[in-house]
Amino acid sequence: MRSSDIKKKKADEEVYEEVGEEVFGSDTYESPFVIYINNFVYKFNQFKKKKIFIPVMCLAAFLLFVIIVVISFNASGSSKKTGITDITIKTPKVVYLEEETDFSVNVYGVGDLEKTKLNFTISGTKVADLKNESLTGSNVTNTIIPKTTGTFYINVKVEGGKQSEAAVSDKIAVCKKLSSDLFDSTIINVEKDSTTRLRFDIGTPDACYENLKYVIEDPSIAAFTTGDKILGIKSGTTKLIITAGTQKLELTIKVL
Repeated sequence: MRSSDIKKKKADEEVYEEVGEEVFGSDTYESPFVIYINNFVYKFNQFKKKKIFIPVMCLAAFLLFVIIVVISFNASGSSKKTGITDITIKTPKVVYLEEETDFSVNVYGVGDLEKTKLNFTISGTKVADLKNESLTGSNVTNTIIPKTTGTFYINVKVEGGKQSEAAVSDKIAVCKKLSSDLFDSTIINVEKDSTTRLRFDIGTPDACYENLKYVIEDPSIAAFTTGDKILGIKSGTTKLIITAGTQKLELTIKVL
């Protein structure tokens, strides 16, 4: 070994010993852990003297900053994706007196939505009631209990939730079911070449009448015209069949 290398090694050992004694004291210097730490401190001090030290430390600081930013962004993105994103309420357009009708509410989002508590209110309490004021779950079914003809809305809101975590149904009409009790008589008398208006009341809302269909069994005897009028064509007897969905009512028409 060259004399210059021997001198350098000896100088390094002296610095090594000085660092060890300065940091931990001479009594702990012989510990393997202390030797490892002393060696690390010594090498770090030597590394600081090199020109590459500052660029390397800057790069390390930059990489640490990038990692922190990425972790924060992901955490923020995850928090935005949790919770309720939408609530839908599916109700019929028409319900009927003396007939309870179910409707459904669905909650969409991320997380344990089965623990979502939903509170229900109704805009027209004189027209109808709801079987349940609150239900828990992401897919629940409630029941409408009609009381009289009219219209109303159903409101559903997450308990303790934001204003956006709510839904309102379309307008719902309460109507009477087709029945012969709606008419003074089940026989309608019409003069030949004259018209008679068909009068009955199944509810005030227009929605009650939108699905009504009228069919005259023998159109050669009578015809159903605009304005809910029956025209007598020739003398005879036939039937007027009124339907509303699955409901059906038959009346007798006599043309005199």
